[in-house]
Amino acid sequence: MAADPLVDYIRYCRDEKCIRDQLAILTRGKREVPIEVDGLRFQVDVVANDEAFEVKYDAQPYDGIGQALIYAIMGYKAWLIHVLDKYSGLYSNYVKLFKKLNLPFCVKVIDKKLGISDEVCP
Repeated sequence: MAADPLVDYIRYCRDEKCIRDQLAILTRGKREVPIEVDGLRFQVDVVANDEAFEVKYDAQPYDGIGQALIYAIMGYKAWLIHVLDKYSGLYSNYVKLFKKLNLPFCVKVIDKKLGISDEVCP
């Protein structure tokens, strides 16, 4: 685990929107960017250069995987960011699971209460 500036940016966030807004500021990205894939429309939480970020707050570990897969298929360096507050005690379980899944995109898990993060990238 290395120092992660996003952890400091989201310290006072209480919802997913705040986290998205802070991530957009940190990455100098755009929020809620619409994309279309084979006639289907999606909305990327944050796009910065060639990176697309899907943010989940106190969500189940499987939440956001589909969106991140679509962003990767579209050619973005895709990120799924899970921020845990209420589920803080499950931090190590989330990290272990994402490592085992060997997903084709990066996943960052943040324990907001402890101010720690870990990431898994292919």
